[in-house]
Amino acid sequence: MLFFGCTKESETYILEVNVNPSFDKAEVLWTNPFDNEFSVRYQIFLNDEMITELENEISYTLLDLPNNQAFKGYITAVGLKDGRTARGDFSFKTPKREPLGDFDISIVRLTGDEIVFTWQSPVVPEGAVVYDIYLEDSLIYKDVNVRNNSIGELNAETPYTLAIVAKSMQGRQSEASLSFKSLKEGAVLSRNFDTFGDLIREYCIYQPSGQHQQKLPLVIFLHGFGGIVWPEMIEDKLVSLAEQENFLLLMPQAHAKPGSEPGWDAHNFLPWDDVAFINSLIDRMIGSYNAYDQQVYVSGFSNGGFMTFFLSQQIEHRIAAIAPIAGLLDHTLYPSYSLQKPMPLCYFHGTADSTVTINGGPHHASFDEILEYFIPHNEVNPNPIVTELPDINIYDGSTVTLFHYKTSISSGDIRFYRINNGNHSIPGRHTWANKDISAWKEMWKFFKTRKLSDK
Repeated sequence: MLFFGCTKESETYILEVNVNPSFDKAEVLWTNPFDNEFSVRYQIFLNDEMITELENEISYTLLDLPNNQAFKGYITAVGLKDGRTARGDFSFKTPKREPLGDFDISIVRLTGDEIVFTWQSPVVPEGAVVYDIYLEDSLIYKDVNVRNNSIGELNAETPYTLAIVAKSMQGRQSEASLSFKSLKEGAVLSRNFDTFGDLIREYCIYQPSGQHQQKLPLVIFLHGFGGIVWPEMIEDKLVSLAEQENFLLLMPQAHAKPGSEPGWDAHNFLPWDDVAFINSLIDRMIGSYNAYDQQVYVSGFSNGGFMTFFLSQQIEHRIAAIAPIAGLLDHTLYPSYSLQKPMPLCYFHGTADSTVTINGGPHHASFDEILEYFIPHNEVNPNPIVTELPDINIYDGSTVTLFHYKTSISSGDIRFYRINNGNHSIPGRHTWANKDISAWKEMWKFFKTRKLSDK
């Protein structure tokens, strides 16, 4: 509240003025200076220019003011019955309009005709915030006071831009936007949360457009240490492959200890049970998403690759084939690793990987050691067919040699893609990876011909 007054000597009167400025306006209030005189004409001047003339009013709002600017003004009053006069000067400065804090929009569910989304609340010291929601510059919702919503009636396979404008009570604003493309009609991409054990766990699912109530193969991919599934999954090439090849894709999110990054319990020492979590997810995919129990496949990168090997032992009765990428077996688990039936194995690893060394290390077995177990167990020919794959991309600094260990007894073939001079990466996925092959396409080519009953 800013109070200003003017007093004249002898027969003059006080006009008290109160100004409440905000970013782009100022509310001006005053009191009648003539006691019982009810017929008063007021003139309001701002920077020596008369803004308006009023009768018997005691407030006026100055609009469309620039922020962070000083103003001076005054009000004159004339009693219409006896001609008495008064004047009150005032000055004020509109505050600087700082934008609200940044915030992000997150997709929760995406289909061919709908997007469900949520967003964060920017930190606003002055109180409540409301939101305007735009799609392609068209206002869809105005002054929303919750932080989740949905927009339907989208066109399938169409790019859109979603924008949310946050507005504080004091007039400050901030905007966040999100570009997305709607899916094919019938496809669903969703982020899900549920309680498993004592933890709320996250898992993300892609259902291809061609499902139509038929049972579909299920591919489970486990990210590496520190990996975050959502929203990266939305643009992942594995989603595109799931649509193209008509399989269900499940990408669970690992849990994180306080102060650490998300990681899978591939070494059996964390205080939660990731095997039980993934086993329950398989039940859910079969029961609620029509996954085919004979075609459940698991792949994982790095820490997720270690977890893939661990799962292949713990729930081998549910897994038709595995495809670890740059992930091996911990020294504490390798000596006791055993399987009851052949386990089809498709493996990718770079020879120059310094994060998980292919030749083993202080904490993990080498791939050669793992082959020493798998070759007799899967009853494959120990002499592989060796193929030097075409060096399609000469600028990636690596090539690929395929070792194919064949068997005629079961589906338990072994395909090892050795990435010569390859680093710690997923071929065809990471920008710094080998680009001669796509690990996603090669593993699916391996997976799709194998069923649990063939082992």
